[in-house]
Amino acid sequence: MDPRTNNYTSGFYFTFLYFKLDFF
Repeated sequence: MDPRTNNYTSGFYFTFLYFKLDFF
């Protein structure tokens, strides 16, 4: 997954994983 082409997607996924780790 290239952050230069999928910057929004990777950013959203990273935020989702961060929230999961924070709540669970």
